[in-house]
Formats: sequence, structure tokens, C-alpha cells
Amino acid sequence: MREAQSADQTESSNASLGVISPADGSRQGSDFIINNLPSDQLSDGSGSRRFTFLGSGNSTRYALALILLVAVVLRIYGINWDQGGLFHPDERAFLSQVYNLQFPEGDEWSKLTDPQASTLNPGSFNWGSLPHYALKAVQYAVAPYKWMSMFDLRYAGRALSAISDLATIFLIFQIGRSVFSARVGLLAALLSAFAVQQIQLSHFFAVDTFMTTFIVGTIYYSIRIAEHGRKRDSVLAGVMFAFAVATKFSVLPLAVALILAHLIYATSRKGDRYESDGIGSGSAASRQWTAYQNIVLMGVVALAVLIVVQPYMFLDFKTYIDNISTQGQMVRREVDFPFTRQYDSTPKYIYQMVQLGTWGLGPVLGITVWLGLLGALIAGVLAQRKADLVILAWVLPYLLITGWFDVKFMRYMMPITPFLILYGARMLWWSFEVIKSLQPNRRWLQALPIALVLIFTVHYSLSFMNVYSGQHPLNDVSSWLRENATPGEQVVQEHWEEGIPNVIGLRMHDRAELYNDEHPQKFDQLTELLSGSNYFVLLSNRLYATIPRLPERYPITSTFYEKMFSGELGYELAYSGSRYVGGLGVDYYEDPFARLDFGAPEGFEKPSDGFFNAGFGWADESFSVYEHPQTFVFRNVEGYSTQRLMLEIGALGPGTSGFPPPHVGLLLSEESAEDQQSGGTWSDITFLRWMPDWLTPVVWYAAAQMFALVVLPIAFVVFRPWPDRGYLFAKPLGLLLVATTTWLLVSVNVIQFRFFAVLLALALLAAISYLTMRATGSDLVDHLRANKRRIIRMEVLLIVGYVAFLLIRAANPDLWHPWKGGEKPMDFAYLNAVVKSSTIPPYDPWYAGGYLNYYYFGQFLIATLIRFTGIVPSVAYNLAVPLLFMLTIGGVYSIVSGLAELTLRARRIPAWSRKSPVYAGLAAVLMVAVFGNIDGLLQVLEGVSRKFFQEQQFGFFDFWRSSRMMAPGSPGNEITEFPFFTFLFADLHAHLIAIPIAITALAATIAAYLRIGRKRPLLESLAGLFVLGVLVGSLRTINAWDFPTQLLLAGGFLVGGQLLSSSRSVIERLVVGVISSVFVLVVGHIVYLPFHSNFELFNNGVLKSQFTTELWRYIVIHSLFLLSILSWLVFMWRERLTDALASVTNAPMPGSGILGWTWHVLVVMVAAAVATLALTGFATIAFTVIVGSSVAGAGVVAYRTSVPGARYSLVAVGMVAMAMALAAGVDMFTVKDDIGRMNTVFKFYLQAWVLLAMASAYFLWYLGDAGKLSLSNVRASRGVWLGLLAVLVIGVMVYPVLGTRDRNSERFEFSGLALDGMAYMETVTYVDHEGPLTLKYDFDAIDWMQLNIKGSPVIVEGLSDQYRWGNRVSIYTGLPSVIGWDWHQRQQRVGYARTVTERRIEVDRFFHSTIRITARGLLDKYNVKYVYVGEMERAKYPAAGLEKFEKMDIDGLVQVYPTEEMIADGLDTPVVIYEYTPNR
Repeated sequence: MREAQSADQTESSNASLGVISPADGSRQGSDFIINNLPSDQLSDGSGSRRFTFLGSGNSTRYALALILLVAVVLRIYGINWDQGGLFHPDERAFLSQVYNLQFPEGDEWSKLTDPQASTLNPGSFNWGSLPHYALKAVQYAVAPYKWMSMFDLRYAGRALSAISDLATIFLIFQIGRSVFSARVGLLAALLSAFAVQQIQLSHFFAVDTFMTTFIVGTIYYSIRIAEHGRKRDSVLAGVMFAFAVATKFSVLPLAVALILAHLIYATSRKGDRYESDGIGSGSAASRQWTAYQNIVLMGVVALAVLIVVQPYMFLDFKTYIDNISTQGQMVRREVDFPFTRQYDSTPKYIYQMVQLGTWGLGPVLGITVWLGLLGALIAGVLAQRKADLVILAWVLPYLLITGWFDVKFMRYMMPITPFLILYGARMLWWSFEVIKSLQPNRRWLQALPIALVLIFTVHYSLSFMNVYSGQHPLNDVSSWLRENATPGEQVVQEHWEEGIPNVIGLRMHDRAELYNDEHPQKFDQLTELLSGSNYFVLLSNRLYATIPRLPERYPITSTFYEKMFSGELGYELAYSGSRYVGGLGVDYYEDPFARLDFGAPEGFEKPSDGFFNAGFGWADESFSVYEHPQTFVFRNVEGYSTQRLMLEIGALGPGTSGFPPPHVGLLLSEESAEDQQSGGTWSDITFLRWMPDWLTPVVWYAAAQMFALVVLPIAFVVFRPWPDRGYLFAKPLGLLLVATTTWLLVSVNVIQFRFFAVLLALALLAAISYLTMRATGSDLVDHLRANKRRIIRMEVLLIVGYVAFLLIRAANPDLWHPWKGGEKPMDFAYLNAVVKSSTIPPYDPWYAGGYLNYYYFGQFLIATLIRFTGIVPSVAYNLAVPLLFMLTIGGVYSIVSGLAELTLRARRIPAWSRKSPVYAGLAAVLMVAVFGNIDGLLQVLEGVSRKFFQEQQFGFFDFWRSSRMMAPGSPGNEITEFPFFTFLFADLHAHLIAIPIAITALAATIAAYLRIGRKRPLLESLAGLFVLGVLVGSLRTINAWDFPTQLLLAGGFLVGGQLLSSSRSVIERLVVGVISSVFVLVVGHIVYLPFHSNFELFNNGVLKSQFTTELWRYIVIHSLFLLSILSWLVFMWRERLTDALASVTNAPMPGSGILGWTWHVLVVMVAAAVATLALTGFATIAFTVIVGSSVAGAGVVAYRTSVPGARYSLVAVGMVAMAMALAAGVDMFTVKDDIGRMNTVFKFYLQAWVLLAMASAYFLWYLGDAGKLSLSNVRASRGVWLGLLAVLVIGVMVYPVLGTRDRNSERFEFSGLALDGMAYMETVTYVDHEGPLTLKYDFDAIDWMQLNIKGSPVIVEGLSDQYRWGNRVSIYTGLPSVIGWDWHQRQQRVGYARTVTERRIEVDRFFHSTIRITARGLLDKYNVKYVYVGEMERAKYPAAGLEKFEKMDIDGLVQVYPTEEMIADGLDTPVVIYEYTPNR
């Protein structure tokens, strides 16, 4: 335990003072590259002493002092670069906040903790409080001599910024010297001193330099922690980290490096490399305990420092979180700030790398540092230097996160720039040594790379200093106007720009609002300003370099800038100015027009003061617009009128408005629309429509089995760790892989979606399976032969499930009911549209000309079977639900019975010797897919109470009520569905289709977890991860709500499995686990990339939940599961982990190290968290924390204490932990724009149900196998427990019986068992708002349309309220209608919701109006082919409006239904269908 004060403490003690001992210097002099060449290999061939660079301590100190002196000069020179104008908006706001802070006086002290009233609260946390207080302290310190105004504060603020950057230079030297060598540290410091980005940001009082200093300081002490583990380093690292957080919250990923540093020390030997082998148990325990103490101490110190330097972060936490959220939305461009539009279509990562490498550092140094980072990555992997691991633990996460942002200010790279420079310096010295080994006598050649980088960097840096000479460009504009403009003249400039200072006598207040969206008022104002103005001023490239890059959004404004620059608006360039980077023979030209198609203004010339001009293209706006913007003044020489200007920019056409319509997305291209409308003929798809209903289930089942058979060899490899080798998982996997392959073939335009596309996909998968069988030999065949009885048993289970739900659907196959029929019309419309679509993405049946912006891949799974079998969709819909139910119970059975069998094997008990794994699987089937919640029993008890105690009628069972178990009238609108309700209700929604796929994904995750630590072929492991990626990735396209859950499960099991394995070091295990998880994520994204490239997500993100679940309701909803889980937990701690429990309740043995205290500390932390949550009103979250942490603890302790089968119990433990996390999550967060929290609770509670049910089934089996379910020798306590368990089991069985009965009674009429979901239309008369509707009329017309209409042309039909009879033609034919259900279209087209309203108005006007030209306008606008006028249209719309269609034959609208032959045969129908062929 005294290691923190051992020899490690004295190592590098002189180094901390900047003194290098000879031994230390010799070691470090070469210790800077992967190979770490020893000193004896660094001498030349003659044996002469190796070349040294400032090798002595004095020389190093003098060199460092000189570097710092140069850095001071470069950072102080030009400190008054704006001449008091405060032209940096962030700096101006920052200074204003500092100036408004006041030290409390008198009664103000009592308000110090009130964030609303305190005079020390900055009020905003976009920037941290520490720089505020630092500058305020300076202001008060000099107050006795001079009270600095806000303008005076800029000097002090910029000086502080410069001093901070000097500290960064010193710290980066210290890191370079202590980790690599003095010469690496000096070169890094020198390059940092001349780094333009650091120089520039030192001239601003903003947070970037301060944040970077504290980051570098944190990393410096973290490296020392990793190597020596001293307490003082942990304390100082905690202080630096707290300072960094108190400067800007975006440093939070720095915690990864801090924790990793302690972890490295705890798990490795002494030395500068990470080596865990050979460390003794005593030493390991001591190092672990030291690391544990230090990390706790560091956390306490960091928290204490944060409370002191940023107290209002805690006192005004809501504002803090809101500010963070706003900034997060800004960088992700979820909020459309005008200044972020410049980054539209800029490539992630590449943009920042190019900008930093070109303008932030200069091209030569820029290339060097990125190559240096590459070298550091290689060094980190191969050499595993502790310093590299710690530095990269900051640089890589920050780069990955920040590089992914949509907003890419170059200053965002500042926090990693010093480390990039350090690695660049190391690479330069490495090149020095390499050249020296090849050319030992050519000193000039050895030094050449370093010299070249220094020469170019210094030249570029000194050239940049030119921007701080002379007047600021805005002041130059001011001077020019004062000298050239006549008093009273008008000057117009852009909004979102700085003002022009010190101009009196001119009219300067008008601004052109050019960032505003295109609308007539904008151009009325603009042209009015231009026509009456004398000058138009551009003060930077903020707007003119951004707006023309967005021609779809700003077509007219882009034209305005182009014509202003060309002189076509009557303005000519009168003045241009800037402060250019140059002055030493070379002009480094930042081209502000590089991203414009029309180039610079007429008459503008590039700077040409030097010998030549080095044009590096576009420079980031944040680099150029503050101290050296390019300014222009245009003079009005022609005096064009407002109308002339409107004509010139295209805002007004001759006789009509030329104003463009607003952008509307999610539309098919003309070519795609033509392909879609020409394909999908009904008769070509439903080639088995003649088949009787009773035979279709057989064909459907056989097709699904064929898909499974084709991919069985693939499933065998992927799911090999499972006892059944993936036999049941092959069923859903076959459907998914066949559909995915078909979808990809269609997406890349290899073939259109039809029967032959599915056949081709089957052939490709069959070929892969054949190669797989060749690779695995006879393993699959041998397995099938050896497990015939198992396979027969599983197939019987599938058939029973399939037939059972087939009968349930046959009892109520109707695809519409106005009250409790659900959203089957929408599901069926989408399914039909997907089936009929020829290309990807599928067309939208309720938005003609558009495509589905919905996770439609679930419908594509079913559509693939429909296309392959030719079964009519109205029948296939009712076959899909039993099939998905079958796949669900198959997957659940295989997982839980497999876990039970593997547990028995771990106990060395032959699985065939007892039937318990089968019972475990069957219990899981019941718990997941058959049992309901306890509300069924509650309804029965309420009926009994009414009958026997209140002398009332027993009442009716309400199947619907059980899905609404939250408080009646809850503003959260929560839905508490469970799988049986989902299948019974039979809406073919995304969440239903996703259930078996999610279960299969979980099975693939567990297979990958079980494969860890076993010697399996690499190709098998990669195949498993690849298919897992496909499964997880598919969920984003089937039901995006399942994706994060399955991704977290995959990541948790892959990383956790690696950590449980002991074959590698901790770092290696973490790396392998993370890389595996990333591989899964990348595969899933790439495979379904065509979906993501077309999908537009409008409501992404989460909000803090305004609603919580009452604890008793949560317990009631999950009562059976919670009883099962808690019972297993009690059993484990009492009978399997008694020693572990005793170790937790007692003090650890002396010398037991960190492991002896870990559980005590964890218990205290969990208890503290639970108490805090419970006291603050989050009882349900507290409960989930208790359950989740207790179960996780039991599982981990069982594994650590080698309880047989604990590895497999951890799978169920992981399920419980995930389910608890989901329950806690929905009480903390709600998905943006949810209806209360309806879908958030609905979708995540459903997933939690599946996880809890499988875990509960396994735990009950576990208890049963231990004899706890036996009725022999039952004691009172166990008897009570068994009785409660029996009551709950009986209670949850009530719903499947009574709920099914009630659900199937909710239909128009019972006419026997059937499967055609349209058959009800033949006999039903429905009374709507407008009167009775005989659905048989529509049935006959729709049947005619299905048989006679070629392709998928657009139709127009009448509208009604949602869930009513409107849109029935598009629903049952799949033909695209002009517009469909209002709410769902708005949900999917949030950004274009106004067009939904417009279309509904247009359709109503189409049927209402008596004017033919109005009707023809809609027909032409939406390319309508058929007009449907049925009984509903005649009831809703006036007769005069409908009669016009009979007179439109001259317009090309002719009646095609009923035909003359039908009328002659006596057909009497109110339905008339018109076909429109426009007269061209």
C-alpha cells in the first residue's frame, strides 16, 4: 500500500524541475519511437558519440526560455488588433458577461446561492465560469489604480489568453521531454510557439486557449499517474480536469483518459510500457488499491474544485443542462443557426483535417502532424507505451466525436492541436534518426526534414502576423465612407454582421435580411433598400460565401449575389480591403470565393505584394472573419427601380411571380416515379389468387421453411455455440437474409422487385450456404442426424404456435373496424405499396409522387414472401401474424432452453438425462408470447366484487384496458402493450414485425459472447459478427426503437465477454471488445445504407421526461417477472453465494487489496444513489437500480466464484440489467415530439417485457432445478412463495383466454373462420357520419381495379377522418392516392407537413368545385390517372361538384367503371371510376 511513496515517487524528480540527469537523458534521448532504439544503436559507425541537440540541462532551459520569449512576442503583438471595435462576437458577449458580474455587497450575500438573484452568476454556461471569474479577479485587482471598462477588459482578457497558451507550450514541452526526450519536447514547444492557430486564438478572450491548457495539464498528470501512481498527480489531475470542465463542458470525454491512466497503473508493471505479465499478486493488489484510492481522491477533488470555480453549475443545473443541450443541437445542426449553414455538405473529418492542416498550422506542419498521429497510433498498438495510450485516449475519442459534428469550426481542433504537434515533433526526430542510420556522415540531410518544417512554419507564422498590422478592415471601411460618402447618403449592409464603427452623418441602420428563407416579403424589402441606397457593404464572407452554396434553399438570393458581383444590379465595386497573410515575399491567399460558382466581384484583384501568391483555397469562416475579413463597398451607379431589381434577381417574372415554391423533399425522381407507376400490376403479383383459403397457410409456411432451409448452413456457423446450432434461429434469419438480399439487388438496380428478384436472392444465398457447407464439412449433417428428436420437437412447437394463431386470426380476419380495429388500414396500405413497388425506396400510397419515409423494411419482409408465393395480400396479412408469432416462440424457446442446457453441461449433467431444458423453453414461450399482465385477473376480481358484494352485473372483460395500465387520463398517454396483446390486436406495425428479429439478434449476440475465450476459427467469429451486424442494422429499418437496445446489448456482451476472458491484458480485451462492437455497427449501417441515404429523420433526439411511472404500477405490470427475478436473487445470495455475502457484510481481510473493498464501496455508492433517487421523487428509477445492480452483482460474483454455469446465468442477468435500464430510461428521457411519452413507454416497455420474460423463465428453471418448485417438504415461507407464484401464473393466464374472446368479438359480424381480410366488405353496411355505406359496392369496384388496372398509377378519392372509410381504395389496391391519413403523413413528413394540409384542401376542393379547370389542375399537378367516386364521396360532397366529372370527357376524363357490359348485365352501383388521359 506504500507504493505511492516508493521508488516510483523519486523517478523523474529532477525532471519535474526541467533538469535531466545524464542517465535519464540517455534513455529518453532515443525513447521516442515505436522501436525505442537503445542508445548504443544511436552512435555512428565510427563509434563517435551520437549527435546531441541541446543535451545539457542548462541548454534546455535556455532554449525553452527563448522559445517562450518568442511565443510571448507573437501573442502580445497586435493585442489591440480591433482598435477597440470588439469584432469577435463571442469575445464581445464573454466580456459583457464578465463586466456584469459584481462582487456581493451588503444584503447581496444572502442571495449568493440564488442563481436568479446572485451577482456572481454568469447566467450562461455556453462557456464555463472559470475564465469569467479569472478576468473579474484581474479587474478587481487593478481597480485601486483604474477601473477597467468593458473595452479595457479586452486587454486583460487577451493577455490572460496569451499567458494560458504559454502554459500550454510549457506543458507540451514537459510531456515531450518526460515521455520522449528533451529535443522532442523542445521541438514541440517551438512548433507550438509558431503554430498559427494557437497564436490566433491567443489574441481572443475566449475559452479555447484556457480549455486547451487545462486539457494538456490533465494529460500531463495522467501520464504520470499511469507510470507512477502518485496521489499528488491524481490530485493535480483532478484539479486540472475540474478547471477544464469549468471552462467548457465539451472536455468531458477527457474523463476516459483520466480513468484509463489509473487503470493502466493498476494493471501493469513499472516502466513506460503497458505490460501486465509477470506482475506479482502482492504487487498487483497493492497497485490496485493505490489506483482505487487515487481515483476516488481525484473524483472528490475534481468535484470540490468544480463547486468552488463553477458553483452555479450545481445551483442552476437546469440552465446548465439546457445550455449544453442547445450547444449539442447546434453542432448537430438540429437547430438551424444561420452561422452553421456554411458547413452544409462539408465532409466529416476531412474538412477539419484539411482546415487545420492548411490554415491552422500551415501545409507543411499540417501534413507532419497528421502523419505523426498515424505514427502514434502504430506506436500505441505495437509498443503500448503508457503515455501514448493516455494521450490517444483523449485525442481519438475527441477527434471521432468532434469530427462527426455537422458544425466544424476550426477552433474545435484546438484541444488536440498541441498533441498533434507533439507527435509531429516526434516523427521529425524519428526521420532524423532514420536518415542518420542510412547517411551517418550527412548532417545536413539528417536535419533537412526538421529544417524544412521549421522554415515553412516560421515563415507562415510570421506572414500571418501581418493581419495584426495596420487598421482593422472594418475601420478601413469606416474611413473610406467618411472620406467618400456624402452626408445623408444611405448605406446598407447584411444582417448577422458586425457594425461599421465611427460613421456619423450617414444613414446606416438598414440591414438586408438575406439569411431569411425565400419569400416575397424578403425581396420586397431587399429591392426597396437597394433601389434607395447609395452603398451596399459586405463586411466579410459570412453570407456571400454560404448562401450561394445552398441554391435549393436560396435560389433567388444566390442570384442576387452573383449579379451584385457582376454589376448587373447597377452597383459597381468601389472599395475592397483586408489584412492579408503575407509580407515576407509570399502571399498566402485565403480565397473567399473558392466555393462560389461565379467567383469574385468584377474589378477585384488578389493581393500581389510578394514574389508569388500561394493560394490554398477556402479558409474556414472562423479563421478569417474576425481580425482580417475581406470587405467590399459597392456604389449604386445606375439607380435601378425596385421592379427592375426584382426582375434582375428573378423574384418577379413578366406578368406572374417568379418566386420559387418552397423545397419539398421525400419525392421520387421523375424516372423513379415512372418506373413505379408502370410496374406492380396486381395480376402479375397475385398469381395464386385462385387458391382456396385453406391451402394458402400451407404454401406460406412451406415458403418460410424454404427460406430457412437455404440459410441453414449459415445459421449453423453463426449460432454454433447454441445447443441446437441455430436450427430455430434459421427460420427468422432465412426470412431476413432473403429479404435483405432481394432488397439490395433492387436497391442497386440489378433487378426490379418481382418474383425473379426473390429467386435470384435465394440462388445467391444457396451458393453461400453451399460454400459454407464445404468449409464446415459434414458437421451440419452430423448434427441433424444426431438431433432428430430435438428437431421434431421444435418443429411441432412451431406448427402448434402457427396453427393456434392462425385460428385466432381466422376468427377475426377483418382489416378494418372503426372503433377497435386499430391501424390495420395504414399497415395494409403500406404493405400493398411495398408489394407493388418496382424499385427502392417504395412509393408512398398516401402521398402521390413521394416515397415512404418510414421504417418500411418490416413490410418488405412480408412483401418478399408475397412476391415469392403469389398469395393475395389481404390473405397474406393474416398469414404474416401467425408466422411472426411462430418465429417469436421459436426464438424464445431456443434461447432459454439453450441456456438451461448449457448450464447443465457446465455442471457436467447430461442434458438428455432430464427434460428440464425443454420445460424452461416452454415456460419462456408462455411468459414472452402467451401470458398477459395481471390486469386480466384484476378485471375478473372486479367482476366478482360487483356480482357478489355490490349486487351488480359481472360486467364485460375489456381486452383493451390491459394495454393502458398507467393512471387513467395520464397526460403521458402511455401504452403498456405486451407481446400477446400485440399479436392479438394484429396491427402489422413495425414493433410487431421486429419482435422475432430482435430475439434473433439477441441470440446472435449471445452466440458471439459464448464464442469469446474459445478457440474458434477466425472466419467463424467474423461471420458471426457480420450476421449480427446485419440483424442489428436491420432493426433500424424495421423498427428503429429496437435498434439502440440491441446495439447496447451487443456492445455490452461483446465488451463484457472480453473483460471476463483472461487470455489478454485488460487494455487488449477492451480494444477487442470495442472493435467488435464497432464492426457490428458499421456492418449494419453499410448493408442498409440505401435506406439511410433516403430516410429523413425530423424528430431525432431526446428530452428530459416530464412524466414518471408510479412504482406500484410498474410492479403490478411486471409482477410475475419481478417475483421470479427476486426469488432467484434471494436464492443465489442465501444458498450459492453465502461466502460472498459474508465478505460484503464484514470488513475485508488484511492485505486483500482493492478486491477486498470493491463490493463495499459499490454497495455504498448504489445505496447513496437509491436514496437520492427515492428522496427526489424517482422511486421507480431507484427500484430499477436496486434490482439491476443486485442481479448484476449476483451474476458477476457467481462467475468470479466459479459457480457452475454462471457464464450462462450472466446472459439472463444481462437481460434483466437491460430491462431495468429501459424502465429507468423512460422515466428520465422522452423521445422528442412524442405524444406525451406514449411511444417511448410503449416501445421500450415491450422490449423490456421480452427480456424480463426470458430471464424470468430461466431463473424459474434454475430454481426448479434446485428443487425449489417441489411440493415435497414445503415449509411455511416456501409455501407462501409457491402460493403467490401460482396466483400470479393463473392471473396472467386470464388475459389470453378472456382477452382473445373479447378481441374477436370486436368485428362487424361473425361469419365463420376465414383468412381474407377484405371478405367482410361483401356483407357489411356501415353507418358513417354521412349515413349508411354499403361496402359491397366498394368491394366490387376495388376487385375490378385489381384485375384491370395495369401498373400503379395515381388515383384520387374522397377523404374522411382517420380510422374511417376514407382512402379505402388506396388501402386495398395499394395504388398511390394524392393524399391519405392526415396525422401519419404529418409524422413522416414533419418538415413538409404544410404540403399534407395543402393536398387535403386541394382534394376536398377537387370534389366540391363545379369548375372543370380546377379539377383538371389537380389531375395534371399530381399526374392522376383514375378518379374514384363512390358512395362515400356522394354522401360527403355536393352533387354539383361530382356532376362535373360527367362533362369532362372533352378534357380526357372518361368513365371506365361500370362498363356498358356490366350495366347491361344489371349491375346497379353508385361507384363510378373515371380514367384521365390528358389532351396534349
